[in-house]
Amino acid sequence: MKINRIIAAALSLMMTAGAAYRTEYINKEKAFSAAAAESYIQGTYSYLTYRRYSDHVEIIGFDQSAAAVVIPRTIDDLPVTVIGDSAFNSCSGITSVIMPYGVKSIESNAFSYCINLTSITVPTSVVSIGSYAFHGTSWFMDKQGKNPLVVVNDILIDGSGCYGDVVIPESVRNIGVWAFYDCDSMTSVTIPSTVKYISDSAFTGCDGLTSVTVPESVTVIGDSAFSSCSALDTITIKNPECDIYAGSYTFTNGYDSDSCQYYFKGTICGYDGSTAQVYAEKYKRSFKSLGEAPPKPKVYGDVTGDGLIGIDDVVKILMYTANKEGNPLTAEALDNADVYNRGDGVFISDALSVQKKLAQLIDTLPES
Repeated sequence: MKINRIIAAALSLMMTAGAAYRTEYINKEKAFSAAAAESYIQGTYSYLTYRRYSDHVEIIGFDQSAAAVVIPRTIDDLPVTVIGDSAFNSCSGITSVIMPYGVKSIESNAFSYCINLTSITVPTSVVSIGSYAFHGTSWFMDKQGKNPLVVVNDILIDGSGCYGDVVIPESVRNIGVWAFYDCDSMTSVTIPSTVKYISDSAFTGCDGLTSVTVPESVTVIGDSAFSSCSALDTITIKNPECDIYAGSYTFTNGYDSDSCQYYFKGTICGYDGSTAQVYAEKYKRSFKSLGEAPPKPKVYGDVTGDGLIGIDDVVKILMYTANKEGNPLTAEALDNADVYNRGDGVFISDALSVQKKLAQLIDTLPES
């Protein structure tokens, strides 16, 4: 069938163009999990213990004989791609870690309670960081407690934990469950406009935070995302349509022992008629209006209407070009989708232009 051939050809081109794009976090994490079930050979390399699979190496342990850890790019001619579950857990003697480009996954508790770890380099190849991976460390601070030493890009932060002043890299799209749990020495956090999701309990127990601004890019704030933040006085939510978890624990800064209830005595700031206002009124929180919400900025390539471009926008365009009647798009979506040879309509070439943007092969959309 002609439609099937169009889809097959488009998907083939899409896969080729998108090979460098690293935002399909969940699928990649599943791939790592599947790899872990494969057969392996265990060995040692200097002070490291590793598992060698058919196509990659996973670091699983450390004999604590070195303070400065340098993880090799390859072992037995295979790339080191995974820092395994609890690989360096409670290694108090470690002060610095350098990971090579090629590492893709830092798994749960990998560096938890490395209490003297003050310098760590995370390469841009990393796509996932597991729960509590850096919990109980001081890895976001330099020795003067000022600037982050970490280099992180295009990752899903999931349970990393940290101390200090925290600036989340501009390429991060999701802040995962328990990401900064109990980071009571965190005094401020800058959430960049690339972040889309703030997951459940992401900032629970961050007692040093006094105010937080959630940018308009964030579409979801999860359950207990800012609970038990005792100093939190103001939270500003810039997306008037943000999906805020409907529970009284989403924002709390105190606990009433008499009523056995958590409360929030700070102020929630948002636009008139916003979900922030609805939430505040529902749970009897103080609300401060930011006035009328500004019009949404136009984002070429954003077909889903979430304010960002991603692989889901590519799929929407492909589905439309394959069957326009069965997969219709709104007028706004059609206008945003027309990014190649703008003005000629929506075709497979537009999907490929979005893919090229995601793969950083072009800088802006429309392409021409």
